[in-house]
Amino acid sequence: PPADDRQLQEELDKVAAPALNGLCLSEAKMGSYERAILAADLALGMVERLAPDKADPMRIELQYNRCIAHGENRNYGEAIKDAQKVLELCPTHVKAKIVLKNCKTAKSREGGEKALRWKGPLDVVRNEGSATADMVQTILNVGMWIVMAAILVMIVFFAQRGESFSMYNHHK
Repeated sequence: PPADDRQLQEELDKVAAPALNGLCLSEAKMGSYERAILAADLALGMVERLAPDKADPMRIELQYNRCIAHGENRNYGEAIKDAQKVLELCPTHVKAKIVLKNCKTAKSREGGEKALRWKGPLDVVRNEGSATADMVQTILNVGMWIVMAAILVMIVFFAQRGESFSMYNHHK
């Protein structure tokens, strides 16, 4: 009978782990990263009880999905650990390599200026100069607001003096 219980548990784990992986993906897509991480944790616990040949493909997928959820939750240290685990299990996992590199970059920027912090998905190849590009964009945005404020001040100044701003009205 105990062997029957183990066999039943294994069959349940083989069904429940993929279902929890789907829940992990759904929760992450809805922005519920803590719940996504919890679903992945539960599924990983089930996968641990499976034979390695059955467990490794599911473990790789779960670790990767949890890695993304940790990263989206800005917990880059945990995301890095998960990406490294994926690469231990599957050294050729291209997306895990990309996410690992991006999480390291994101973690190094997290304590700095808000404008330079990581924005966007972690699983895409980013331009090496993206921090510089982000800074340039921020400077351009600030510059635009300064110019608009200066124009507004000039309009108010001329309006208070009763002068016309029309380029067609010429004072003689």
